[in-house]
Amino acid sequence: MKNTRTAHARILAAAVVALLLSPARSTAHHPEGLTLDQLTRRASVVVEGQVTAVNSAWNAAATQIHTTVTLRVGSYYKGDLRRNVLQIRMLGGTVGNMTMAVLGQPTFALNEQVTLFLKPNFEERDVPFVGASEGKFRVARDPVTGQDFLANGHLRVSKVNAVETIERIMRPVLQAMNAGGAKEE
Repeated sequence: MKNTRTAHARILAAAVVALLLSPARSTAHHPEGLTLDQLTRRASVVVEGQVTAVNSAWNAAATQIHTTVTLRVGSYYKGDLRRNVLQIRMLGGTVGNMTMAVLGQPTFALNEQVTLFLKPNFEERDVPFVGASEGKFRVARDPVTGQDFLANGHLRVSKVNAVETIERIMRPVLQAMNAGGAKEE
């Protein structure tokens, strides 16, 4: 019983520390949600793919649970990493009967088709998504129109419109790069 309480106290303490140490800008967003333009501009990588694995494990000190999501990449819309498989590590998850939940952190399901808006240096962050859960879109097919759409908790947009928006935002950056100028934003 005491070990269970100690483990719960460690997890709670770790969650509070993670929350307190997170920069305000990583969780601050408009109450109505970020727009697709805002998500695209803030992301260093926008990628679509299929979730092939979701694995959670304790850190070495057994004070935090991290989940690694493995994504088979279908397309990079921004920030081509030239990887066919991408692993995204985030704070939170379930190991055995212990769950560490992080407010705003998205969840993933095996075989889920997703589009992700990842922060700069996402591989070093506990919350790697722009706008937390807003940076994860589920890709699905509309049963009425037969067209693919992207949806998160705030937005639902046709995949065609989403890709066009991302390309519109990226066009000046790519033109500058091709002219030998600026780096990708």
